[in-house]
Amino acid sequence: MEQMGKKQGMMSPYASLAVQTLVSGVIMYLVMFVMIDGLDSCYSNLNMVYMRLMMVAPMVVLLKFTPVPRKGYRIGVPSGAAWCEVLNTDSMYYGGSNLGNGRPLPPPNLPWMCFEHSVEGTIPPLGAIFLKPC
Repeated sequence: MEQMGKKQGMMSPYASLAVQTLVSGVIMYLVMFVMIDGLDSCYSNLNMVYMRLMMVAPMVVLLKFTPVPRKGYRIGVPSGAAWCEVLNTDSMYYGGSNLGNGRPLPPPNLPWMCFEHSVEGTIPPLGAIFLKPC
């Protein structure tokens, strides 16, 4: 039987919103941030790994909150592959000083911060670096 004014098989706006909220919650559950170094407050750095369940490779995010660049900054990484910069907010394309990591960062056999591998790179001042395995 059909109710007045409703077509059979159509979802009410409230049910549609409930389904969208549920799907959004499941997607957020499958996304995970792992802190690499949350104790580097003296240099105002925040370093984390961004991973998703269906992601092919993790992404390392390095954030710098002071106007002082960090060269030779070592962080732990979850993979033994070389790491390439995919986004640098200090790039000349965004009006920055172009300080960053232009070449792949090879990880030596040096464990760091609870990770089996590590890389050494440059973090620009007041910027963010996004790295992924090459």
